[in-house]
Parts: sequence; C-alpha cells; structure tokens
Amino acid sequence: MACYTLDDPAAPEAARTDPVGLVSGLARAGTPPTLPFDAPTPRERQVLRLLAQGHCPDAIAQALGVKRDTVYTYLQNLREKLGAESQHELVLAYLDALAQPETPNG
Repeated sequence: MACYTLDDPAAPEAARTDPVGLVSGLARAGTPPTLPFDAPTPRERQVLRLLAQGHCPDAIAQALGVKRDTVYTYLQNLREKLGAESQHELVLAYLDALAQPETPNG
C-alpha cells in the first residue's frame, strides 16, 4: 500500500488538495458507507478514510490537527473494534464496506 504525505507530488490530486473534505464524504455521492462492525466514532472514520487513501499516520495527524500518538490511538481502537491485526487489514475492511451495496433503512 502506498503511503503519502500531504505535500507529496506523487499523491493523488484529491488526497493532496482536500484530504479532510474527502474524509467527511463531501467528494462522494451520498453518505459514507455503513461499516459492519462496532461503530467507529466520527474521528475514527476520518482516520480510517485517510489511511485508506494512502496517507501515513504523520500526514493524517497533520491533516486533522492532532498529534501522531493520537492517530495511533485511533488506529489501535479501530483494530480492536474490527479485530484487525494491522493497518492493512483495517483498510481491507473499509474497502469491503465501500463495496457493499446500500440497503434501504427500514
């Protein structure tokens, strides 16, 4: 998995110019995916989305205005909620959730 910093010219354009906008779901039609596990907090979802976009924990911390250790705490919480053993497994779980068809509430 590629890992980018916010100012990396090799990073995808959207990841460089508006990482937090993408995190909030503004660049996607509809709402963020429903994840099939213990509900992450909104901030944990932001961290997970940035990680899935290829950002390193340092870049995630910079984008969210928090310390790197805080990002690692969010990642640890996510690993516990998903039963994941690595950041790679976190990203796979997130991508699986994105691939699931939307189901109507009700």
